[in-house]
Amino acid sequence: MVLLAVSHSGVAIKHKVTPVEKVIELLEKLKDQTAAEAQADAKTYDEVACFCKEQADNKLYAITNSKALIKEQTAKIKQLDAEIMELNGEIKDIAAKIEKLEGEQKSADEKREKEFE
Repeated sequence: MVLLAVSHSGVAIKHKVTPVEKVIELLEKLKDQTAAEAQADAKTYDEVACFCKEQADNKLYAITNSKALIKEQTAKIKQLDAEIMELNGEIKDIAAKIEKLEGEQKSADEKREKEFE
C-alpha cells in the first residue's frame, strides 16, 4: 500500500497546465516583452530627440549668424557701389580732361607744323 501511495503521489506531482493558465503565462510573457521593447523605444526616442534638438540649435545658430553676415555684406555692397559711382565719375572727368589735352596737343602739333613749313 505504501508503494501505491507513493506511486499515486508521484502522479499527483506531475501536474498538468490548464489552457487558461497557459494563456495567462503567455500574456505575462508578452507583457514582459512589450515592457522591454517600450524601454528600448524610449531610449531610441530620447537619442533621436536629443539629436534633433541639437541639430535645430545648430541650424538656428547658423541662421542667426547668416542673417548678421548678410546685413554686414549688404552694407558693404552699398558702400562699394557708392565708391564705384564716385570712381566712375572721376574716370569720366579724367577721360574728358584727356580728350581736351589731346585736342590741345593736336592743335599745338598743327601750329608747329605750320611754323616749321
